[in-house]
Amino acid sequence: MNRYPLWKYVVMLVALVIGLVYTLPNFFGEAPAVQVSSGKATVKLDSTTLSNVESALAANNVKADEVTFDNSQLNANIRVRLKDTDTQLRAADALDFLEPPSAHTRARLADKVLGEEQQ
Repeated sequence: MNRYPLWKYVVMLVALVIGLVYTLPNFFGEAPAVQVSSGKATVKLDSTTLSNVESALAANNVKADEVTFDNSQLNANIRVRLKDTDTQLRAADALDFLEPPSAHTRARLADKVLGEEQQ
């Protein structure tokens, strides 16, 4: 019988666990999203920009699945998650003319995370 030392089995098990953890994001898809961020370091996004985003989406009949405001110390941004890519393009067009004028909109694919319902 071919028997290996215990440490070799442990190394194989650790490599298998690392590989499984590394591939976990592939099991979750991507969701269409639009991100609004400040184009200048001196211009900060705040709750009024968030309300401007929500009103611009409502004015253009775009229904967002989720609108979040991430107010981190380095860079605040607003993320709008949408149902499909057609809605994403309409939302990006609707948000191109936001105040402050230095706010940039960018259409992208956001990662889906655990606990989020897939539609």
